[in-house]
Order: sequence, then C-alpha cells, then structure tokens
Amino acid sequence: MEQPRESATHENKQAINDSNFGHEYLTVVETATKARLSPKTLYNWISMGKIARAEGVHHAGRKVVIHWSTFEAMVLRGGDPRGEA
Repeated sequence: MEQPRESATHENKQAINDSNFGHEYLTVVETATKARLSPKTLYNWISMGKIARAEGVHHAGRKVVIHWSTFEAMVLRGGDPRGEA
C-alpha cells in the first residue's frame, strides 16, 4: 500500500527554507500572518509597486516569495536591511 504523500506546499516550503541558504523565504500569506497584515494588503502593495525586490519580494514564475529579514527591516522597521543606520 502506498504511503500518504506530503503536501506540495510542504515540499515547496522545505525547498525555499533550505538550511544551506540560511535565509527565510515566506509566501505572501505567511508573511502577512507574521507581520499581522492582511494578505490582500501585501498583494495590493506588490501590484502597486509599493514593495518590490528592495523590500524582499521575489517572483519565482507565478509564485511570489518574500525574504522575511529584508521585509521586516525595510517595511516594518523602515530601515536598512543590513541593520545599519
């Protein structure tokens, strides 16, 4: 009998969060949850160009992922992603 397969979402998240990269990339929904924002707000900001690559937004085909550390530093804290003043 075939073993139940893990969800594709888990596999994608595992690939994105691969420890070899040492970076945390999240989906728009995960980022919104962590930042206590609505996913619709993030999608609107992305479509209006308010947040882009400089704020950690990356497009992988049709999928959008957000680098949490960069997003947090640039959007939530309004500063330098390297932590410099």
